[in-house]
Amino acid sequence: MTNITNSHRASIFRSTLVVAAVAGSIACGGSSQAEAESADSAQESEENALSDAPDWVLGDCRDQFKGDAVLCGVGSVSGVASPSLARNTAMARGRTEIARYLQIEVKSVLTDYQAAKGGAIEQEIEDESQQIAEMTLTGTRMVKYHLGKDGTYYALMTLELESYEKTIAGAQSIDEPLKIALVNKARKSFSSRDSEVSRY
Repeated sequence: MTNITNSHRASIFRSTLVVAAVAGSIACGGSSQAEAESADSAQESEENALSDAPDWVLGDCRDQFKGDAVLCGVGSVSGVASPSLARNTAMARGRTEIARYLQIEVKSVLTDYQAAKGGAIEQEIEDESQQIAEMTLTGTRMVKYHLGKDGTYYALMTLELESYEKTIAGAQSIDEPLKIALVNKARKSFSSRDSEVSRY
């Protein structure tokens, strides 16, 4: 019967550890490679889904309205089986993008206006700016839509300056000087290339 010494046992143990470490390294490398291939596949799938998409989906929606006084926003939704629900959801998301920008613009005007009158509580300005922004969104409309190869529904929403001005003019809850300030600000921002744009 062979007698195994302690040093021999230690040598076998070290060899086993080396084999285990190499095997673990190969397994991890295989996992990383699989993850990289999966990421590449997902990116390729997304590119294929957008291969026939119009410019307003891929780029800046303002390019569709050069010279026009409008705000635009792009909304999208995927994984919705009902066409009408997909359409309405994409429209709502595009409208939300416009609302976010409007609220910032309106809040800026309100802050200046209230400061000139002696100041107001920040929360009051926040609430009023949200109310005015939501009120003016009634004039938004969908001007284009696109159904992607992967079933994603895209909606291009706009709010024209003329519609915004009419809503502000007809609002009985807004003081006349504030109406003028809001319209003057809108005339600049609706035509500005610096205005915020949605990327769904």
